Amino acid sequence: MFFLANANALYDDENTLFIEGSSSVAKLIEISEDIFYEKTGVRILIRALGSDKGIISQAKDLSDIAVISRFLTKHEQEKWPQLEQLTFAQDAIIFIVNKNNPETSLTMLQIQNIYTQNTPKWPNSHKSIKVLAKDIGHGTHDSFLEF
Repeated sequence: MFFLANANALYDDENTLFIEGSSSVAKLIEISEDIFYEKTGVRILIRALGSDKGIISQAKDLSDIAVISRFLTKHEQEKWPQLEQLTFAQDAIIFIVNKNNPETSLTMLQIQNIYTQNTPKWPNSHKSIKVLAKDIGHGTHDSFLEF
């Protein structure tokens, strides 16, 4: 997880910190929102639309801070050299199955097949799988594809 900061954001309210970006990182910020306000007197306004949107908002000076759940791409770094990223945590990609599922272990290749086949099936039972994942444009999705 990363911060991208810009002191010249268009959202110019010294009592509000406008943060845009990753929905997974936004959840961490929401947890500390009340404590942050108590300590600083500054409210946090979070717009969690995904890492890509956070990067664009920061590059266009539309947010005070962008939070993203992936590294800036080489293209993004070249297009917006003014952006600096600061790592404060890293995501974990976790696969969850129902406790009644007879599968007890999956290899990386089996997981890859589940997400790339048109009609994925469990390796041992050959039953169909309903795959759920983040939408394109979210940092977690990009990281998953990279791995």
